[in-house]
Amino acid sequence: MLNSQGDKIDEFYKGLIIKSLIAFNWRGFHTNNAFKSVYKWISDIIGLDKINIPVEERQKNYLTTASQEMEHSILLRKYREFLNDTGIIYYMAKMYIKIMSIKFYIATGNNKFITSDNPSFICNNVDGKLVHIMSISPDIVMTVGINKNHEEKYYIERISSKDVTKINKIIYDNSIEKVITNNNKMKFY
Repeated sequence: MLNSQGDKIDEFYKGLIIKSLIAFNWRGFHTNNAFKSVYKWISDIIGLDKINIPVEERQKNYLTTASQEMEHSILLRKYREFLNDTGIIYYMAKMYIKIMSIKFYIATGNNKFITSDNPSFICNNVDGKLVHIMSISPDIVMTVGINKNHEEKYYIERISSKDVTKINKIIYDNSIEKVITNNNKMKFY
């Protein structure tokens, strides 16, 4: 990709790439936004955050409330389903593969992309369009959006340091704990 000459290349491993994007979107501190909002609504109604789990009864030390423990258990189940090609995460990936296209942004200047503790998320890009974004490396960021042309191509755009800064702001704004890496350095904000 970094050595390609044009602005398109033939698709390769699209299923694997999309499944990785979706898997990273569901894992971690924040998980998938749709799941998080529905789960929070249910947890609030039942009052699961008010139920503290004694230390000796916790599944994991960091799961201190019934809400956290149930969310963790549900996500583990959903990941098992995903790994067995079933369930909501798998079907989300399947739809992405069917109707979405991938665009890779390549940093061309001295400014590089940051990565964060929230590697895969849905947001508005610098043009205001809804996309799914994932930092891959200091040189590459991937976005996924609706494939209007139905081409079996990946799109490549080489961007200036100024545009890298705009994308970095989006990545930073969507980080959770503000743990950011850039060129093998880690910063806590």
